[in-house]
Amino acid sequence: MRQLILRVTANAAGYGVELLAGEGQDAAPLAAADIPQPLLLGTPPAGDTWPTIDELRALLGGPAPNDQHLVMRAGRALASLLDPPVLTQALNKELKDAWQRRGSGGAPTLRIVFAIDPPELRSLPWELLRTPKGVSLATQPHTPTSRWYESAQPAPPMEPLTEPLRFLIVVGAEKGDQKVKWEEEVHDIVAVAAPRLHDVDFELLITHRVKQGGLVQALREQLQSFRPHVLHFIGHGRAATSSAQASLGLWDATGANPGMLPWTVNNITNAIGVAPPRLVVVNACHTAAFGTASWLYGFTEALLEAGVAAVVGMQGDIPGESAARFASGFYGSLLRGNPVDVSMIAGRSAIMGAPSAAERDSAMPALVTAVPPDEVLPLSTCPSPASLIVPWFADRREHRRTLRRPTQVKVEATDPGVLLVRGEASIGKTWLVKHALEGGMLRGRRVRYVSFDGRDTMNIIEVLRHIRGPKHQMSTAIEGSLYAEFGPFNDALVALLNGKAPPDKPGTGEDDPTLAYGEGQRAHADTIRLALDAFRRCLVAVTKNEPLVLALDQLGDPKQGKGISAGCFVDGPHSLITDLLAPIRDRKSKLVGDVRCIICATPSQENQFELGRLGANIAACEIRPFPTENFDLIAEEYLLQRFAMKQLSLTQISEYVRGYQVFIKASSFTPHQLSRFGATVEESFP
Repeated sequence: MRQLILRVTANAAGYGVELLAGEGQDAAPLAAADIPQPLLLGTPPAGDTWPTIDELRALLGGPAPNDQHLVMRAGRALASLLDPPVLTQALNKELKDAWQRRGSGGAPTLRIVFAIDPPELRSLPWELLRTPKGVSLATQPHTPTSRWYESAQPAPPMEPLTEPLRFLIVVGAEKGDQKVKWEEEVHDIVAVAAPRLHDVDFELLITHRVKQGGLVQALREQLQSFRPHVLHFIGHGRAATSSAQASLGLWDATGANPGMLPWTVNNITNAIGVAPPRLVVVNACHTAAFGTASWLYGFTEALLEAGVAAVVGMQGDIPGESAARFASGFYGSLLRGNPVDVSMIAGRSAIMGAPSAAERDSAMPALVTAVPPDEVLPLSTCPSPASLIVPWFADRREHRRTLRRPTQVKVEATDPGVLLVRGEASIGKTWLVKHALEGGMLRGRRVRYVSFDGRDTMNIIEVLRHIRGPKHQMSTAIEGSLYAEFGPFNDALVALLNGKAPPDKPGTGEDDPTLAYGEGQRAHADTIRLALDAFRRCLVAVTKNEPLVLALDQLGDPKQGKGISAGCFVDGPHSLITDLLAPIRDRKSKLVGDVRCIICATPSQENQFELGRLGANIAACEIRPFPTENFDLIAEEYLLQRFAMKQLSLTQISEYVRGYQVFIKASSFTPHQLSRFGATVEESFP
C-alpha cells in the first residue's frame, strides 16, 4: 500500500513540515515548507469561524461541545496549518489518486502517517484532520491513519502468528462504574473473541473480583505467565505530571479498605518484562497523551520504549457505549487479519452509530506505532470448517493451553510424551480433548482420536487394531485412520494370527478382521511382542516427517466387560505400558517415532488400568467442576459462542443468567448444567 508521511520537526523558522510518499516503507520527499511559531491558523471561509489552537487541544480532552459543527471546523482548521501551496497541492493530489484507486469496495489505498516530533503539535487532535471539502481522513475506508513514534527500543520483527492470539482483558474499574460501563465493553469484546474458538485464547482479569493477595503482583504474574499478544485495559487513567507518573487505576478489593490503586507506567513496563505485548489498547482517559517535556514520558511513550509495537490510547473521556462499539469494530476487523490502522477505521465507523457526540468520539482513539502497521500483529488465521466438531467450549483456558502443547510442531525437550487428562465421568474430558485435537488439525497437525466407548472387552491385539483404525473413512476428521500406512503391521498381524512369523517382504498390506487372537486360536507363540514391534515400526514411519497426536478416550470398565481389558496395560512381559506408552512418555523417537499421546481417565480407570505405573514423568491435567461464583462470566461466554448468530445483547444475557442462576445451588456446576442452561435459553427464542 502506498504511504503518505506528514513529518513535522522544530527548526529555526518555527517548524519544518515535509510530505513523503512511496510504496510500502520506501517513502521519498514530495514537498516541504516551513510554518512559523507560534502557530497561526489559516483564515476561515467567509461567514465561518474556527477554534483557536488552545480550543483544538481541549476539544477531545474536555467536555463534548454543544455545537457539533465545531468538530468539522476543527478538522478544517487543522488542515489550514498545511496551507503553504506546495504542501496543499501535494496532499490533494495524493488524496485524489487514493480515491481513484480505492475500487468499488473502498479498499485501503493510502496509509497516512503523522510523524510529528514537537510535543506541542503532537497534542493536537490530528485524527480530526479533514480535507478542504470537509471529508474526515481518519474515518475513510481507503485512508487508514496512524501516528509514528521513533522508539529507541522498537519491538522486534514478528513472524505471522500460527497459534491462537493471546488476549488479556484487564478491568480496573469498580463494580457498577457508571462512567466506564465496563460490562458493555467486555461483552462486546467477548462477543467477537469467544466464537473464534481456535483463533483467540483470551483471559479476563477483573480487579475488583480479586479478593486476596497483592493486586499488582497478581497482574505481574498474569502478564509474565500468559504473555499476551494483546493487552486491553478498561478503567480510569491519569496523565503524567511533573510530580507523578502516568498511571492506570485498579480497583483494589483485597484489603480492608477497597479503593483505587495506581498502576504506574513503571509497574506496567516492569510487569511486561522480556515479553511485551505487541499491541496495548487502553480505554482510559489521557492514555494517548505524550509527555510535554523531553524528560517526562507519557503513557504511550513508556510502552513503546518498553518494546510494545503499537498503542491505542484515548485522547479524552470516551463514553462507555462508544468505547464498547469501538472495541467491537476494531477487534472484529483485527481478527479477520487486517492491519491495526485498517482496523482503526472499523472501530471508528462502529462509533459513528452511537447516539451522542459520535463524530467527536470517533476521533478519541489514537493509534501510535513504533513499527510499520503491517508488522504490529501479523496474523495467520486458522481456517475453520463450516461446522466444528466442538462448536462451543467455554472457560477451561489453562486446560486448553495444556492440551494445545502436544499439538505444536515443536515441543520442549523436557515435555513428556504422555499427557493424562483426569476427572470424574461427565465432567467434560472428551470435549476438551476433541477441542484440542480439532485446533491442532486445523493448523495442519496430524491427529488421531480413538474412543473405546461401546466396545466389549478387548485384548491387546484388538486394541492395537482399534488404535490403527479401520480401512473405511472415519466419521469425523479428528479420527483419521492410520490403516493405509500400517501395511507392514497388517501383514505381520495376518501372519502371526496364522501361526507364522512376520514376512520379510511387503505383502498385500491388508488385515483380515476374521482372524482373532485368543484361546483356541493357532496364533504364533510370540504374537504380542512381534505385533507390538511391527506397530512401533509403523509409528516411526508415519511420524518421519510430522508428529502424530494420539488420544485414547473412553477406556471402558473391565469389571463390566466393556472397553480395554485391564491386562492389556500390565499383564505379562509385554504390555501397552511397557512397550508403547512408556517409550512415548520418554520420547524415544527411534522406537516409537514422534508420537504425543493424550489419555483420558476417571480416577477409577486410573486404578483399574494401573496408569500409575507410568510414574511421575507424565504431564497431567485435572478437570473439576466450574466454580459457581464465575457462573455469570462462563454463561455469557457460552451463550455468545452457542448463539453467535443471534448477537445477544448484554441485557438479554443478564436476564437469562439471573433467571437460571437460582437453580445453581451448590458451590460448583458442571458442563451438563451449562448445556441445560443453553437449551433453556434456546427454548425461549421465538
